[in-house]
Amino acid sequence: NTNNEDVTTTWKNYTSQDGTFSFKYPKEWYISDIKTDSAYGATMYSWILSNFTNPQINNGPKDGNIKTEFSVYCDPSRVNRTFENVMAQCNSKPPEDTQRLECVKIILGGKNYKRVISKFNDGYGGEMKTLSISTHEGQCEYTMASYIPVGPSEKAGINTLEQISNTFQIK
Repeated sequence: NTNNEDVTTTWKNYTSQDGTFSFKYPKEWYISDIKTDSAYGATMYSWILSNFTNPQINNGPKDGNIKTEFSVYCDPSRVNRTFENVMAQCNSKPPEDTQRLECVKIILGGKNYKRVISKFNDGYGGEMKTLSISTHEGQCEYTMASYIPVGPSEKAGINTLEQISNTFQIK
């Protein structure tokens, strides 16, 4: 691919059932069914996007495998929450076994997002990196959290995830 070539032109499009958000993903990747959970007036939609089949089974990550968990959490009590509330999480201490490599504000499609890159032990003798982007719009928080095994394919995986995140749009 040349630097000017947009690889996402051949990707699949995903649009939420209510039309509030969309993104593109590589056509050979897999997307799980959307799960909806509701409690105490809040609703959470979640699904998994991966470049390997059956990402529900966790028998240890393999180099080149990428698992991305998307979630949209909508809570009427959070209507006054701002993007500054989302960014304030950068000041919190990460879990003990996690090293936060980056926590910055980025702009995608004219909207502010928080991007966090962290590294942690995967529980199988290796290391994983997470790339997560999130933002807040109205009463909903949108999050894309991806898991990439540290290894030879790590850089290509992060590049693909950044391309996916660049196509994410909130309507």
